[in-house]
Amino acid sequence: MNCRLDGEAYDRACFVAMWFDDSMEDAWTHGPLPGVADAGFEARRLKEEIHADRIDARIVAAIRECRFLVADVSGSRPAVYYEAGFAEGLGKTVIWSCRRGDEDKLCFDTRQFRHIIWSDPTDLRSQLATTIKA
Repeated sequence: MNCRLDGEAYDRACFVAMWFDDSMEDAWTHGPLPGVADAGFEARRLKEEIHADRIDARIVAAIRECRFLVADVSGSRPAVYYEAGFAEGLGKTVIWSCRRGDEDKLCFDTRQFRHIIWSDPTDLRSQLATTIKA
């Protein structure tokens, strides 16, 4: 599997961990994808990538190669929590987000972290760009 990023790509890479459910497509398209770009970085998720590898191995490689990670825990997705914890274990910055209405379901172990609570994809885009620039 060849997913190595060169130095410049690494400096701009952001891995986005979020629920792959179709109900989140609008959030991805109008939230992290443009919001991360607004801050000068490139958002990456693996849903669209065609490959013959194990998805978990590709996710781990992408997290190792990113500069920071956005973890959207809308829908209480255990895999997103795993991916965020892995990134934190590597010393990477994790930016947490959650759709308004799901914040009462946040995992106990992450409640102490600041979460972007977003109402719609445009709100997520704006708050992500502001947070990344900060």
